[in-house]
Amino acid sequence: MAEVQAVLASSAHSTIRQQIFAEMTEHLRKPLVKDLTRRVLINGGFASSKPQPKDVDLVLGLAPGTMDALLGGQLGLNSVAALAALEGKFSQMIGGHRLIHGFADDVGGPKYEVMREFLQRSDRVGEPSRKGILAVELN
Repeated sequence: MAEVQAVLASSAHSTIRQQIFAEMTEHLRKPLVKDLTRRVLINGGFASSKPQPKDVDLVLGLAPGTMDALLGGQLGLNSVAALAALEGKFSQMIGGHRLIHGFADDVGGPKYEVMREFLQRSDRVGEPSRKGILAVELN
């Protein structure tokens, strides 16, 4: 994550970039997120050259079988609340936007693969039709 910070949210970058990075780092350190997540895909305005992004898009790649265990009640957690927490639904808001816009699924799961593919495409004028994403291995 130090490299992500150096490239996208150092002291030379905007305050909002630094706030988004701080919120993302805090989110990824939360016990629920840390214990279940193996890989995170980082995208959105934060991963672009936008000086003032509104948020960061995260795809949390969970350990295989985690989503079934979570939804099946095998982890001893309220699945709705846990999924909302994983996906950043309780993250800090600035300017009416949650700083984390997240999606969670097992690495290689259907939602994970759909979001991975979606985040690599763009139909915006002036952008390439394919774009990169940052993948960070966590555990």
